[in-house]
Amino acid sequence: MTKSFPSRTHVDEWGQSCKATIGVSTIRPLGDIGVNWIRGDLGQTLFNTLDVPNSNNPNCANCNSSCSRVTAEANIPARSRHPGGVNTLLADGHTRFISSTIDFILWQRLGARNDGQVLGEF
Repeated sequence: MTKSFPSRTHVDEWGQSCKATIGVSTIRPLGDIGVNWIRGDLGQTLFNTLDVPNSNNPNCANCNSSCSRVTAEANIPARSRHPGGVNTLLADGHTRFISSTIDFILWQRLGARNDGQVLGEF
């Protein structure tokens, strides 16, 4: 079964509305993400593959009535101070540098646990 992912347009529209919409808030300033990663704090290590690494869109969550990180819809791209991409740890235990210019759908599929598709090289 092939699952669908949000389009680039949809993710960008959400990112643009993030700052102005009531009920949507930035989770942390971009400069603050990852500064205490060694502590294992969820807010410092959490990300998803909805948007490409180091996206220009802000980290944001659709909080509705509460902003629980368990229930909120969120766009939290992988971020790094490395120019051009992020270091990643894959499920098989090896690490890889992923470029910020990785194909949008391929990046989303890398984060999908069971979308039924074979990835190939990236």
